[in-house]
Amino acid sequence: MLTNTKTYLAIAREAHGEMLRVLEGHRSSQPDGCSGFVYRHDPDQRSFKQALICITFTGIYFEALTFACAIKVSNTLACKVDRALYEEKLHLFGVHDDQLSKRLKAFRLARKDVVHEKSPSPAALTIPDMRNAQATASECVKLIDAIHAALADVSTS
Repeated sequence: MLTNTKTYLAIAREAHGEMLRVLEGHRSSQPDGCSGFVYRHDPDQRSFKQALICITFTGIYFEALTFACAIKVSNTLACKVDRALYEEKLHLFGVHDDQLSKRLKAFRLARKDVVHEKSPSPAALTIPDMRNAQATASECVKLIDAIHAALADVSTS
């Protein structure tokens, strides 16, 4: 079967790597010798943009991967996988990992916020509601590895 899953995965991983490189370039030690770092403002938001690419392509990759795995089993399973929420997709393959399901749900919500941005009113915005795109992108890379481990018995080639 022809699929672009490897390309989507490569784009997500490359964007994450570039995000980390840009972040590192804007980081310096505390001037007073204290522990921690100071991050310089990035007016072009390059690390943020790379984080958005990573998040978006992780979602594209996950959708393509699970569909490709499902279509090898049956058209019926492929239809179910296509319509399922991220956290439900692996259940359809017999993978029942509550922690992974929670991570997939959190990723689905974060990705939805990125792809379908709805600007909240300033009064409605609270600090816990704010997302850090770079932290979400780093979680995406870890999530991909967890998904691969969960689907190890399902042929993806």
